[in-house]
Amino acid sequence: MQGQAASSRHLPGWPRAVLLAVYGAGAAILLARLYVMWSVGGTAWQQADWLISFADGPVRRGVSGEFFLLLSDVTGIGVVALVCAAQAALVLIVFWGVLRAVLHIGVSERVLLLALSPAFLAFWVYEPNAGFRKEILGFIAFLPLLGCAADRLKPTNALLFSFTIFVIAVAFHEVNAFLSIFLLIGFAICLGGLSERASIIMWAAAIGMVSLTGLGFALLFPAVSSSQTMCEQVVARGASAAICDGIFHWIQYGVSDQRENAWIFAVKGTGLVVLFSYVIISIPLFVATGSSPHKHKLRLLYVASAIPLVPLYVMSVDWGRWMALHVTGLILVALVAFVKYRPDWTNVPIKPIPLVVGLLISGFYGFGHVVPKPMYGVTLEFVKVATIPSILRKELNETP
Repeated sequence: MQGQAASSRHLPGWPRAVLLAVYGAGAAILLARLYVMWSVGGTAWQQADWLISFADGPVRRGVSGEFFLLLSDVTGIGVVALVCAAQAALVLIVFWGVLRAVLHIGVSERVLLLALSPAFLAFWVYEPNAGFRKEILGFIAFLPLLGCAADRLKPTNALLFSFTIFVIAVAFHEVNAFLSIFLLIGFAICLGGLSERASIIMWAAAIGMVSLTGLGFALLFPAVSSSQTMCEQVVARGASAAICDGIFHWIQYGVSDQRENAWIFAVKGTGLVVLFSYVIISIPLFVATGSSPHKHKLRLLYVASAIPLVPLYVMSVDWGRWMALHVTGLILVALVAFVKYRPDWTNVPIKPIPLVVGLLISGFYGFGHVVPKPMYGVTLEFVKVATIPSILRKELNETP
């Protein structure tokens, strides 16, 4: 451990400076974007998704809306203000938790490429439609595991805390159930590996039960015949009427309609777009893990771990979002492992050409949250916001 600590002290300083600059600017843009959303009374997707309720009958994702409606009635604060405040807090928690873990490990060139992946936190920054979605709760469930790996939290406390957050995440949105395999791996790392087999099996059963319950409820109650009452309730609590024009309308369509849309995507060749973007975003990840003695196993795990998420591509059309869900889950697990075991290979310098290629992709490549077509990355978003601050409002108007 002393040798590992010593090697991290001799890391070049520029990766740390780049990470702090990107994460600081990224978090600032997200908070500014949230302010714009709050100022117009909420958006039809980013805030409305959190306000789906049981007003028109039981429906998937309705737990979050019931919570915010109740909180609004108790506090007298408008629902949009409450949702935006919660989203701001969650964004800051995620950025702080990841940054703290990366600084604990030591910001090497390899760790930097993972932290700047276009499918990780940067995805929310350069793709305005991708941020503030409910999977952020699922990501936060990994943060107690980072505390456990760093010996700041006792394993029992960390796992209970993480599991509680995961339950809330799945209750709010069934997509978080697809993070279960990554979360279980994180639990196993926190517990010290496969030697704690009985505990791992117990937690696997608990996580599996929560996931199946969430998915089962979503399949039983996929839609409502009308969202009029749902809409009226949030508008009566201060939301803009325009908030009802997106997901409130969409929640009236069942799973079969979403499958049909996904099939249309597939026929149009969107699957090839997914494959292309996957190949591009994988390059920095493969460069980052190139010095690992287990690099071939890690790459096999990377490909294999995408398989459990295949049903998402069949059931819904946010294909770019599902790519980011997969990569983010893996990176969070990797950070838990790095904090726990401090492998020496993460500090091995990268050869200049692979490093430059990895950084260029991380800084300039992006993909859409529905059809993952190539788009500008986080660097150009920084330039746009710095030179044309009003772009944040224009992006808001372009939100589908």
